[in-house]
Amino acid sequence: IIHLPLVLIAGIAAGGLWAAVPGYLKAKMGTNEVINSIMMNYIAMYVANFIILRTSFGVQGKSASPLIKESARIG
Repeated sequence: IIHLPLVLIAGIAAGGLWAAVPGYLKAKMGTNEVINSIMMNYIAMYVANFIILRTSFGVQGKSASPLIKESARIG
């Protein structure tokens, strides 16, 4: 019963922190937040690929992450 809310809160927190970077750059340096957000998408893609393909978090021999447990799924 605690797994689903914990996963949702962690996702919200991680997304908020990730979106805070372009917001901070816009507020402090006046940069364009659209361009920064697009660049952050590429950074996120390369970080996710690195984690899945080159660490123990990925499934060995596949370019995939482990399946999400039933208790953490919505629906």
